[in-house]
Amino acid sequence: MKCPHCSEDVGLFSKAMSELGKTKVCPHCGKSLTFGIRHGRFALVFFSIALISVIFGVSGVVAAGIAAGVAAVFSVGLKNAQVYSPELTPVDPRPPKVWIKGLFIVLAIAGFCFFAFVATVVFTMACCSR
Repeated sequence: MKCPHCSEDVGLFSKAMSELGKTKVCPHCGKSLTFGIRHGRFALVFFSIALISVIFGVSGVVAAGIAAGVAAVFSVGLKNAQVYSPELTPVDPRPPKVWIKGLFIVLAIAGFCFFAFVATVVFTMACCSR
């Protein structure tokens, strides 16, 4: 993983990343870091692996488990650790749109489960009709 400040490689299992606490420190530049999930990359990897798993005949639940595990590993990255300070933080008059990400994730998982269910029913009907 690369540090967002100095673009140097920081190992996931290095001493700096293994310390306890939410905020980590880059061993190269000394600035604060935290782990974050890239939601777009997670969705892309999840659906790619899930689709490949279903195509190769893996059941829906197993395919979802494999896809979620692989997506979680590939979507974790380092972010700048922003320290909250009310004096320095400008007030945004617009309400936060955090619920949109959650809704997207729920709809994506529901869509995959529906796809897996339909594929299982079609496969079962095709095998039983012989």
